[in-house]
Amino acid sequence: MKKNKNNLSKKWLVITRLSIIILTVCVFILFFYFFQPDLFQVKSSNPEIRKEEIATTTISQKCSDCKPRRFDGVLDAPQSEKSRPFAVMIDNYPAARPPFGLAEASLVYEAPVEGGVTRYLAFFLPETAPAKIGPIRSARQYYIDIARETGATYVHCGGSPEALLSAKELGTSDLNEFFKGAYFWREGARPAPHNVLTSGDNLNKYRLDFQESNGDFPAWQYKATSSVTQTVVPKIDIKYQAEYAVYWKYDQESNKYLRFLNDKNHLDANGTKITADNLIVHLSYFSVVDDKLRLKMSAANSGQALLCQDGNCILGKYKKNTTEGRTRYYKQNGEEFIFNAGITWIEMISDWTDLKY
Repeated sequence: MKKNKNNLSKKWLVITRLSIIILTVCVFILFFYFFQPDLFQVKSSNPEIRKEEIATTTISQKCSDCKPRRFDGVLDAPQSEKSRPFAVMIDNYPAARPPFGLAEASLVYEAPVEGGVTRYLAFFLPETAPAKIGPIRSARQYYIDIARETGATYVHCGGSPEALLSAKELGTSDLNEFFKGAYFWREGARPAPHNVLTSGDNLNKYRLDFQESNGDFPAWQYKATSSVTQTVVPKIDIKYQAEYAVYWKYDQESNKYLRFLNDKNHLDANGTKITADNLIVHLSYFSVVDDKLRLKMSAANSGQALLCQDGNCILGKYKKNTTEGRTRYYKQNGEEFIFNAGITWIEMISDWTDLKY
């Protein structure tokens, strides 16, 4: 009888231990289910596709009464229709790569500065400006002239003597890290001077602090829909100097242009490919003006341009009616170029020999 009791006790001990183990496992599963739900989701093998699906859902949910934004033609909430952009000087020196936030800019100008280096003027809207933008570099006069076309808040870190004098004329629309450093920070992992960053939150806070409002800037025309054309120009090659060589490849499936820098996909710091819905090559003229090899861009209000969208490129022209007016682009027959809604890149060159397509 004693033997049976011992056997029974051992069985109950085993059952009790198993019960505790099962109960513990169940508690852990419930904890992770409620506090780490992503672990239970089936994830796409292609993270970019998943992001696009999420973004599409978000837009459709918030856009029951959407209107095209004046700045880039993208559908958004009505209060964003006249959003005034921030124009940010972004570094392209090799030590500054990869950039932060460049893939999310609505409009980007690339132009040469001194020594064969190129630099970006990237336009961000208050609603879509990312959490990291930069590295931010110094101002040049012709970038200020471009920023003025849309009344943008011009964001930079110092500048040439001529540019700094001109920037002061912008009033509160001049956001210079030298004097308003609270809206910037230094990224420890990057070498100076290629480590100055800002964010969408900081830029919006600046605008709120200085009571900057939206402006009624002149808008380009945008198409309601885009479609692939039969005549396809697969590659547009921009022959900037070594380490800055760029080409764009047309991707028919997405109807976008993919940017390549030094023969590699040009990626943002978060791994996002840099793309464009419209690509313009803008012919201007640059000349050296001082012993620092700084450049001056021609003040001509008209000239030639290559206009690319939907896989096709046509030779066209640009024109500004006034110094302060918006540069507009036209086909050879005089019709104004109508942009696809989305991202536009404008590559500025000084000679057609710098272009191959």
